[in-house]
Amino acid sequence: MTIYDIAKLAGVSASTVSRVVNGKPGVKPKTVNKVRKLLDQYEFQLNVNAQSLSTKVTQMVGLLIADVRNAHYTELAYAVETHLLRSGYCTIIVNSGEETDGMKSSIQMLRQRKVDGVIMIGSIFQNDVVSQAITHFLSDVPVVIANGYLDKENVYGVLADEYQGVQKCVELLYERRYRHVAFIGKKNTVSNRQKAEGYKNAVISRGEPLREIELHSSTLMEVDYQPLKELLRLYPETDAIIFSNDYLACEATGFFGARQIAVPEQMGLVGINNDRYCNISCPQITTLDNKMAEMGLMVATTLVDVLNGKPKAKRVMILSEIIERQSIRKEVRI
Repeated sequence: MTIYDIAKLAGVSASTVSRVVNGKPGVKPKTVNKVRKLLDQYEFQLNVNAQSLSTKVTQMVGLLIADVRNAHYTELAYAVETHLLRSGYCTIIVNSGEETDGMKSSIQMLRQRKVDGVIMIGSIFQNDVVSQAITHFLSDVPVVIANGYLDKENVYGVLADEYQGVQKCVELLYERRYRHVAFIGKKNTVSNRQKAEGYKNAVISRGEPLREIELHSSTLMEVDYQPLKELLRLYPETDAIIFSNDYLACEATGFFGARQIAVPEQMGLVGINNDRYCNISCPQITTLDNKMAEMGLMVATTLVDVLNGKPKAKRVMILSEIIERQSIRKEVRI
């Protein structure tokens, strides 16, 4: 059933049916009702490909994720995709990998698919290769980065305030009478480096020495807990650790449990992200909630608004919040 078949049955022109299908004005209410009944009766489906050729609008958005196995990224992507679907957009999810060559190829592929806009999940996309690829392939479409930003005319960023958030985590640990706070995590992204800087600033401001171990693996278990062993060898006085994500903090509970180091009495643990791992860990993990659900909604809303011609701020910051659970001591009264 084509638009011409519907027009013939309704006794109107094909252009009239087209106006009804696309919700455009200029058609009498009686005619609109007649055409809509026929559209419903014959379950008419608009040919989106044909429409995109004439309007140059595909109603498709590219969603780039560095690693779809990362639960934190996929939960954010779910929030983004859900809102885009409600707004009438189909989402193409692309696993770019963490290497810049893969990111560039993914961006080029989205250009070929003629997407209306692009969303990138994570500060890992905040690099020079991606910036150049956007200039070359996506200069005429809006790009929104979740927890990242590039200073380009068509790029928008929604960021979590993890720098100050980690500083607050350090302060909370000192309030709970932990005195030797360490930091363990990867520094492969702008976001992770901001977390580390927040830790450094808070510890140095108290006149305390830094206790840091940089990870090059995604898990502690992959390297037989070597980073934790090294931390305790270098800084045996350590009594609290902030990890760059919740998964690492959850892994650490097994390490300390096997060594009969009590959490939180002898060792306080804090993660970042407020992932699902926090609640299923034993003990449950105190975490810095960087508001990924809210960020996903804001990222999607920003892109849809820009596509509809509405002015939007180039950068928006979301304040993070500490969620206290069982892995740090309860309030210590003086």
